[in-house]
Amino acid sequence: VSLLSQTARAPDGRLEAVFLNGCLTTALGCAILEAMPWLKVICWNSITEDQAARAFAVGFVDSIGANLNANELRARHKASIDEAFVSG
Repeated sequence: VSLLSQTARAPDGRLEAVFLNGCLTTALGCAILEAMPWLKVICWNSITEDQAARAFAVGFVDSIGANLNANELRARHKASIDEAFVSG
């Protein structure tokens, strides 16, 4: 969490969210939020079937990437993290 916090606070830091796609990651997610309350954290509060975690990850990442232009590092009109969460 400390290293993540240092990276997120960097002058050029563009970290908006942390995606913890693993079982029982709520404690880690809460620790991240405590250190960096401006971030959005997506985590699991339960034991999760691999297939469900994989399906959620694919939907989430597909939504984030849907608006990326091949010539840009960041999307001009990128999907929000909230929209990607719903798509997952």
